[in-house]
Order: sequence, then structure tokens, then C-alpha cells
Amino acid sequence: MLDNEIDPEVDSEWCFEQGECPLDRGGYFIVKGTEKVILIQEQLSKNRIIIDTDKKGCVHASVMSSTEAQKSKTVIVMEKEKIYLSLNQFEKKVPMGMESDQEVVQMFGRDLRYGALLLPSIEECASHHVYTQQEALEFLEGKVAKSRFYSASVEKEGRAMVILRDVFVANIPVRENDFRLKCMYVAVMLRRMMEAIINKDAMDDKYRRISLLETINKFPFHYLFTYYHFQRCLRERMLGVEELELMSAEELHAPNSYLIILNGLILGKHRRPKQFAQAMRKL
Repeated sequence: MLDNEIDPEVDSEWCFEQGECPLDRGGYFIVKGTEKVILIQEQLSKNRIIIDTDKKGCVHASVMSSTEAQKSKTVIVMEKEKIYLSLNQFEKKVPMGMESDQEVVQMFGRDLRYGALLLPSIEECASHHVYTQQEALEFLEGKVAKSRFYSASVEKEGRAMVILRDVFVANIPVRENDFRLKCMYVAVMLRRMMEAIINKDAMDDKYRRISLLETINKFPFHYLFTYYHFQRCLRERMLGVEELELMSAEELHAPNSYLIILNGLILGKHRRPKQFAQAMRKL
């Protein structure tokens, strides 16, 4: 464990040796050489799928994406039985859809209720004469909000393509313009949203998460301890997580299998969750 990677704990021997006030022991942290008092902190829901309703009562799935390079909010909403994407870079809500109608349905599983909820959106794509990926990009290009800040390279590649790659669910990386992982993540968002439409109990609660001092201090230590231990014994254990890139759309929601999501990223699928949990505890 390297020094200064974790803020010193209050009331620790290190604080005492550095001249901690004897009349207020354990009252503060030393963060980057500055005294900081931390009593309570609201926990932000970054890179987490939230299912909720808006002021009109429409069910929507949202993700507040946060990466080192980009921060954005992606909202997928069901309005008048149709699914739309709401993103600040687009002037209006735009229909959602992949190139193959069959693949779209397979992404959600075999439940006929999901297919019925998707049908109006698929029909709307057809009404706009959008059938291929190129036609979809041309349609989105007309919806992009006008801005002076797009560079020549962005204009050449296409503003819609850049927004979908870098801003839309920014916490899911795109490598070599392969959007498959993003499609799967959006499928998970839509499936959860449809579950909430069918079953209101699937809604997320609206209560704010508040972290106390003990919890705030626990996470950095746990992260670093796990990271160094994980690096040491990574080759000794096989977690058994299957890569999503190797799966078909139908296998995404196969029975008796579970998605593994860590810090908002879908790592893959696992068919034995108890075995996976035990392996993670040993890391």
C-alpha cells in the first residue's frame, strides 16, 4: 500500500504524530495538507441505471454517465406508447432502434409483452423511412442542435456518430466504432423500464443516499486493498465471466444467467452467481 493514497483516519497515530489538536482529537482529516471536516455526504448516482417517472407520469430510464473525459445524462422515455431518446445534443427526442427488428426484440428476451411494447417504436422508424444504419445517422444528423464548437474532423465524421460514440451513455466505451456493448447496455435499460411499466414495484425508490463518515472512509481503502490484491492473484483464479462480444442477442437474457455490472460497466455474464461471489470475496 502506497503512502498518501488514502486520507489518514481520524484519531489515528499518524494524526497524533503530526500535532493533532489534543482538545479535538478525531475531529478532522488531513487531505492534501489541508484540514477537512467531513461529517456526512450525499452519494451521487453516477453510471447507475435509474427507473423513474417524469412530471407527466411517463416511465423513463436514465443514466448520469461520468468518465474522466466526458459527463452526460442519457434519458430513454416511453411517451404515447413509443420509446424516445432524450439527449441535450439533440434538439428533439429521437426514436430508438437497431438495424434489425428481430435483433431488437431478441435483445429483450422472449417475453411477448416486451415485443408488444416495442412494436409502436418499430413502426415509427418505418414511418420515417429509417431501415439502415446510414439512414438512421442521416435522420439523427438533422436533429443535432446547432453549435459553433464542432471541429472540422467532427463535421467530416458526422456529428451524430460522434455524439452516439462519445456522449450517449458515455460510461460504456466504444472501440473501433463497435457499438455492440452500448446496444446491450441500452437493452438492459429498456428491459428494466419495460419491467417497471408492467410491474410498478420495479421502480427505483427516490430516496437520496447519504454516506456517513465511516462509509466515506471505507470505500477508498477497500478499493485500493482489492486492487493491489487483485493484481497479485489475478492469474491464480478464474472468475468464469463470459464476454458479451461473443454472445448473440438471444443469449443476453438466457435463463439462469446473470449480468455482472461493476461501477456502471457491464463486465459480462455468469451462470453461477454464488461461485462468482465466492471468488470475488477471496480476491
